[in-house]
Amino acid sequence: MEVDYKKAEKNSKAISLLQNGMTSNEFDHFSSCTSAKEIWDGLELAYERTTIVKKYRIDLLIQKYELFTMEPNESLDSMSARFSSIIYELKNLGRKFESEDIARKFLRSLIKNGI
Repeated sequence: MEVDYKKAEKNSKAISLLQNGMTSNEFDHFSSCTSAKEIWDGLELAYERTTIVKKYRIDLLIQKYELFTMEPNESLDSMSARFSSIIYELKNLGRKFESEDIARKFLRSLIKNGI
């Protein structure tokens, strides 16, 4: 009987700790869980998916970066904004670039189009 009480107490403490570290969205999603293990497994699955989606997003943006060229009849301002958007998104996802590499890539994109 005392062993069950200690297990329940530890479970309650663990649930409390997990819930204190959650966003309100996460709390709403996991508030019906009855064990810390259930919450942990759910969080692990949710963030694993997030990590996979992030990796795919980075791959897609890197492809856009590598294939980046000026569009026919595109203004320099429009091209620059499009390029900056790709770089900004990649930086937000944790991808680092040297300023020198960014400048070189942008200039190569201009040269390919005869500018």
